[in-house]
Amino acid sequence: PLFRSSYVQDFHWLMDGKYCSSEYNFKKQINEPGHHEFTFVLKDYFGDMHYDTLNVWIADKPILNDAEFTPAEGTQAIDPYESIYFTWSAKTEKIKLAHRYHFTLSEQNYANTESKFNSIDTILNEPHFIYHNKLNPFKKYNWTVQAINEYGLTSDEKIESFFFTKGLPGEGSLQATIDIGNASIVPVQLTLLDHKHNDK
Repeated sequence: PLFRSSYVQDFHWLMDGKYCSSEYNFKKQINEPGHHEFTFVLKDYFGDMHYDTLNVWIADKPILNDAEFTPAEGTQAIDPYESIYFTWSAKTEKIKLAHRYHFTLSEQNYANTESKFNSIDTILNEPHFIYHNKLNPFKKYNWTVQAINEYGLTSDEKIESFFFTKGLPGEGSLQATIDIGNASIVPVQLTLLDHKHNDK
């Protein structure tokens, strides 16, 4: 109901049950994520109390778990002819929100090589992705994920991981990447050790 000022004894705002303001209109910065309740309290000329309530939900950026995901970083010998399952998790603190995920998958390019793999760059509604198509054998693949909540806020964390596919049948190997900077030719000596640190 509307009241003339002469009919009002007192009014104020409460935020989560605590005094907030004595102005009809005011600005309030809210730093605590989650649900907040604003209540307008008015006491009229006759001493009757009137209330109106406004519910507000405050969301922070989503938090992406960039420590636990599959496949794990540096996984070796993934079968390029089988489906590959990517999984991860994210949440927005103190409020239940839907999330979307910016997912990419690409094949590592090297000098003097050409890839026919079609890179993936898509938005997903679930924290997982299944790649059903064939990958190329004996290759390195990079994949990334970043979370976005339904308010459009993007996680500071970002998964940036990679894995290697195994070679053709009968072809065993371990794969790794050596960064040589801007050099075109660099001599490299490799030593392979078993779990007892014996040369192989």
